[in-house]
Amino acid sequence: MSSPSPIQSVTFWINAFIPRDMGSFTTTLSEGPYKGLTALIGSSNFLTDQRNFSNNRRASSRMHSEARVDLTVVPAAMTQAHRCDKSAECDVRNGEVIREHRASTSKMNFTLTEAEPLLSLELSCKSANPRAQEVLEFTEIEYRGGVVIDVERRSIMIDLMICLFPAFEAYAAINDGAGEILFRHAPPPGILGLSLPEGAKRRIRSRLEDRDGDGIFELAGS
Repeated sequence: MSSPSPIQSVTFWINAFIPRDMGSFTTTLSEGPYKGLTALIGSSNFLTDQRNFSNNRRASSRMHSEARVDLTVVPAAMTQAHRCDKSAECDVRNGEVIREHRASTSKMNFTLTEAEPLLSLELSCKSANPRAQEVLEFTEIEYRGGVVIDVERRSIMIDLMICLFPAFEAYAAINDGAGEILFRHAPPPGILGLSLPEGAKRRIRSRLEDRDGDGIFELAGS
């Protein structure tokens, strides 16, 4: 039996994004600079992220947070990156752009706490578009919680809280490989027709393991 592939790094990322199609809550713009793209319907039209679930780290997102833990150094070192892609608000009559906005990443952060053989990452991220409250009746998106990397067991576990809207997804990879799914959460049907609660209210737990040592995560128990 061959020896397990050495783990040099583990990368975790999470996205919050607005799906391309949300039934009666989205429309396809027929005019203006974003003609052919979909948008949420409100007093103005807010562009969606024009996609469904994807492990592409560059996929358009309202919020993207990524942490890479380098295990080739002692103690392990973490680098992090956060991004909020541009939002566009268009006129419902002619599709012309009313305003464009990029939310701040100032309240998006990972903290690494080392406790051998486990590595714990605490994630606390919030971002807001002030216009979204007026037009779509939601303003702040949040995800927070813990990520635990067990190097000896070659596993990663998450215990997170997310909002009911928009869509959320998270992935993990060993040695900068392709991201394996930790979870994917679509907004409940009709959620935009309701009064959305503030803050992260839904708990998400998941675990990936590399049981065969090939350097690729798999869903635990699969």
